[in-house]
Amino acid sequence: MLRLAELLLRRGEAEDALATLTRGLENRPGHVAALVLRGRCLLALERLDEAGAELESVLAVDPTQLVAAKLLAQVWLRASAVERAGVAVSRYAHLQPLDPDLAAFQRQLTALRRDAPPSSEEDLGDGRAEEQGGSNEPGSASGAGLKTVTLAELYLQQGHARDAAAMLLEILDSDPANAAAQEALMRARGARPYAG
Repeated sequence: MLRLAELLLRRGEAEDALATLTRGLENRPGHVAALVLRGRCLLALERLDEAGAELESVLAVDPTQLVAAKLLAQVWLRASAVERAGVAVSRYAHLQPLDPDLAAFQRQLTALRRDAPPSSEEDLGDGRAEEQGGSNEPGSASGAGLKTVTLAELYLQQGHARDAAAMLLEILDSDPANAAAQEALMRARGARPYAG
């Protein structure tokens, strides 16, 4: 399924690649590589909201998935969605700070911010405005509960690497210079994710 879809996409047949992936995902709905490739197809077809949703669903499962993070930054930059692009570029910068494409992403984002009127985006539709309360249990790192490097370190020690990484990415979104969070994220990326 993947090879055929990649070949079709390279040949410019994004619709056929998308159809191939959709059929394949009926049998293996959680296949991460296929979901990421489907996001690429949707991006190629300029179906940006769908591409964003697909890639965000991948990152909800694996916040350290580099290809999905990079594609998501491209999606929201192309869509001129300033706030979403800012979050996506920041996330990707934390995951892959040495990528040569990152400088271009940051220039595009700066241009978008400069050209965007204040409050240019409506509600992001991601529930941020409704986040009240929340839990600090593993698996709920994206909730509105307390988010600290210490708590992320505890998650990591308990084998919850994905939850630790998600929490650390949120911390770094609001404080990009937080050295402790950067170091902990590097450890979380190298850890085996908790399977249970």
